[in-house]
Amino acid sequence: NGPRFRGPSRHRSIADTIGWSYALLPPPAADLLDRLAVFAGPFTTADARRVAGSAAGDDQFGQLLDELVNLSLVVAETSGSETMYRLLDTIRRFALDRLDRTDRRVEAFDRFADHAVTLAHDAFVMGTTSWDGLLRHLVASFDTLTEALRWCLDHDREPDRAMTLCAVLWPVGRYPDTVGLARRVFERWPNTRNPIAADATVTLAYGECTTGNPQVAAQLAEAQLARWTGRALASVTLRRALGHTRIVMGDMAGAITAFRDGSRIARQLGFVEAALDLSVSEGEVEAHLGNVDAALAVLGHVRREAAAARSGFNEATAATSEAWVLVNRDGTAALPAVQHALGLARAIEHRGAISANLRSLVHIHLQCDDLPAATATLREWFESVVVWGGTSDARNIVGAAAVVAHRAGHASWAAWAATELQMPVQLLPSEVGAP
Repeated sequence: NGPRFRGPSRHRSIADTIGWSYALLPPPAADLLDRLAVFAGPFTTADARRVAGSAAGDDQFGQLLDELVNLSLVVAETSGSETMYRLLDTIRRFALDRLDRTDRRVEAFDRFADHAVTLAHDAFVMGTTSWDGLLRHLVASFDTLTEALRWCLDHDREPDRAMTLCAVLWPVGRYPDTVGLARRVFERWPNTRNPIAADATVTLAYGECTTGNPQVAAQLAEAQLARWTGRALASVTLRRALGHTRIVMGDMAGAITAFRDGSRIARQLGFVEAALDLSVSEGEVEAHLGNVDAALAVLGHVRREAAAARSGFNEATAATSEAWVLVNRDGTAALPAVQHALGLARAIEHRGAISANLRSLVHIHLQCDDLPAATATLREWFESVVVWGGTSDARNIVGAAAVVAHRAGHASWAAWAATELQMPVQLLPSEVGAP
C-alpha cells in the first residue's frame, strides 16, 4: 500500500522519499499537506487556513502546519514582514496526485478558487482607496490568482469567477504571463454580459499592447468604453490602458487626452489615487514630447499632492518619473532626486519604481563614465527584476547592458543591441509600469 507516483521514472526515487515522510504523518497533517498543494506559489498562514483549514480544527491548525515545516514538507520563508510558506514542486506534485487518487481535487480547488475570488474582491476595494495596499496585495497574491484562474477556465461553466480573477491582474505588470490567460477568458465567454468584463478587458488590453498588438488593444478599450456598463473604476482604468496603448502607437496627443479624461472622471468619482496616477502618465508623455518644464510642473504637483494625501504609491511614482526627466536633462545633478525616489519606492516595496530608479542610476553612472558602478547597478537591477518576475522590464535591462558592453569595448554589445530590438515594447518613457 505504498505511495504511487505517476511522474517520469527519474523522479520515482524522490517520490519514494516523500512517501516515506508522508507515512510518518498523522492523518490530519497528511490531509492538510494534500490540500495545501493547490497553492502554486507562496501563501500566508491566513491563506492556508481559509483554503485548507477544514483539515484540522482551529486549535490544531498551527501545530500541524509547524509539523509539516519541521519535516521539510513545507518551506517557511521568514525574511519578510510576514512568514510565507510554499511547497517544493516535487512535493506539490506528489500531494496533487494524492488528491486525484482520493477524489478530493475538485473540492480542494473549488475552495481555493473561491478564496482567490475573495482576494480579487479585496483588490477591487483597495483600487478605490489605497493603491499602496493594492500593489502589495496583488504582488503577494499573483500566483494564487493565476493558478485559480487556470482552474476556473478549465472547470467553470459561468464566467463570474474567471472574469473577476482576470480583472485584477493588470496592475502587477507581468503582461507576458497574463495575456494568454486573458485571451482564454474572452475566447471562452466572448459575449458575456458580466459587468466585470470591462475590468477584465483592461488586463487583456495591456497584454495585447505589450506583446506587439497595440491596435488590438486600442480596439478592445474603445469598444468597452463605447458600451460600458460595468463598475465605475473601469471607466478610469480603460482610459489608462488606452492612453498607454496610444503611446506605443505613437499617438501622444491621443495618449494625453485619454489620461486627462481618465483623471477628470476619477476625481469626479472620488478616486483620487487613480486620478494622481493618470496625471503622472500625462506628465511622462509631456516629457517624451520634449515639454520638460510642463512635465516637471505636472509631476511636481502630483508628488506634493500625493505626499499630503499620504499616498505612498503615487508619491514614489511621481518622484521616480520626475527624477527620470531630470536624468535626461542633467544626469549628475539628478542624482539626489533619483536617490530620494529610490528610497520612497523601497519604503513601500514599489517594485516597478525601484526598477525604474535603478535604471536611472545606470544612466547617471554611464554619463559619468563610471563603468564599474554602472555594471554593479545593472546587476542589482537585473537581480531585483528576476526576483519579482518583472519580465516587462527585460528590454530596458538588455538595452542598458548593450550600452555598458559597448563602453567597455566588449564585442557582445552588438548581440545585446540586436536582442533589445526583438523584445516586446514598453509602455512609458520612464518605464515606471503599473501600480
